[in-house]
Amino acid sequence: STFVLNVQGEDRRFIHCVGANAEYDGRQVSADTIRAAKVLYVGGFGLLEALTPECVSRMFQIAREAHVTTILDVVLPE
Repeated sequence: STFVLNVQGEDRRFIHCVGANAEYDGRQVSADTIRAAKVLYVGGFGLLEALTPECVSRMFQIAREAHVTTILDVVLPE
């Protein structure tokens, strides 16, 4: 879960509690599921250690070959 704090006059603050998502590496989504999708959205990239560039690259390659639109939502932890 993510809690967003709005701070007057400043940028928002995000407090993340990754929980079980810390184990997510993308292999939980099958190639057939990716091929059947219209859009592949990967969020939390940079926040989840197991979701490595190699894992995302594999998913995006499958999506690209199937003409599935891809979106990568990057998180820059501080």
